[in-house]
Amino acid sequence: MVGILYLAACTNCAWAVDLPSPPFDQEVADRLLVNHKIYISITGCVTGDFVTACHIFQSSNALDRIDSVYKAQLPKGEKSDFTIRSTTNGHYFCINMNNERSELYDICRRGGANSNFFERVMYVQGERSFGMFESLITMRILSAKETAPNLLTYKADVYVYPHCMALRVFLKIFPGVKRYFRREAAEMERIMTGLFNHLMAAESVSSKKE
Repeated sequence: MVGILYLAACTNCAWAVDLPSPPFDQEVADRLLVNHKIYISITGCVTGDFVTACHIFQSSNALDRIDSVYKAQLPKGEKSDFTIRSTTNGHYFCINMNNERSELYDICRRGGANSNFFERVMYVQGERSFGMFESLITMRILSAKETAPNLLTYKADVYVYPHCMALRVFLKIFPGVKRYFRREAAEMERIMTGLFNHLMAAESVSSKKE
């Protein structure tokens, strides 16, 4: 993977367009669904109440809570690879270990406690050593009452569009790159399931105290 980034950084990249400016709507989501070059799918199951899960992921501080829980689970002395902060309602930013910043924006939220699903769609943009990029993240939570009581399934779909033409060509030529991302997705499933379980447990304790 380091070789890929090095190639992209050292090649004369042709940028498709500058990163668009907010506000963002379904139009930017539809564009990334059509033009993405990297797709990552993450799925998992957790035990918990669907209404509680909706309350967590509908809240304006959901990403801040995820950031806090992730850091709390790290082994003693180990630092987080990233930090998430909110600026205004629906706009967040993430700083990684290389001090590179990504902007995250809410596109929409669908469903909820009165439905059998909840969906949150977010748009991400930023710049890395390989150039500018855009991505779309769709997170869905579904109640599995038909198969098992108090069982929830979640699915996150990530669509990435790198602006560097050299990198886009490289992704087409070398299928091993996509295998790398599939391995990364498997690791993310483990992490996300742990985070989800901790958030659900913390919310349940908080609700009992009220």
